Amino acid sequence: ACGTCSSLCFNTMFVTTALRCGVRTVGSKPDAKRLKSCDAAMASLLRSRRHDPAAQRILQEGYLGRWPLSFLAAPSGLGGSLWKLLRGPRYPSQYVRPKFWLPFLSSRPVWPSNDAASKLLVSHWEEIREEFKTAIAEQASADVNTKSLTQRGSWQKVPFYSQGLAHEENLQRCPRTA
Repeated sequence: ACGTCSSLCFNTMFVTTALRCGVRTVGSKPDAKRLKSCDAAMASLLRSRRHDPAAQRILQEGYLGRWPLSFLAAPSGLGGSLWKLLRGPRYPSQYVRPKFWLPFLSSRPVWPSNDAASKLLVSHWEEIREEFKTAIAEQASADVNTKSLTQRGSWQKVPFYSQGLAHEENLQRCPRTA
């Protein structure tokens, strides 16, 4: 640990380990061998840093699937880890069952923002909604990149820019949004 920034250093190492393991974007299906390798790398990192305050909280409260991460700190706290395993994770909903569960992290459909761009969008949301309704009815499209985003139906879009090029027709159709 590097003293004052140990939590930041640990979090950076944790995310870096996940990226090295090949954590992918939504819609892709990583193979089981790669996921097991990633799980092992994350477990090794947590175990090696079990005395770091940031790692301790993850170890005390986190789960990997049904398994409490506190097992990684064994032999200390083995009884509590067994109890957590029998009890299982306390998910907030039957629909929320992530593979890696940290109950102290919040999940919200929309996160608050105070930057200028967010304030501008919020102040004109009704106009933007009307522009979108009109544009989606007239100019909606789908492509191969959006097929994996839904299991039923289709993902429709009205692009403003694609690969650095402006879709002038759509930009003119939606001046408030653009």
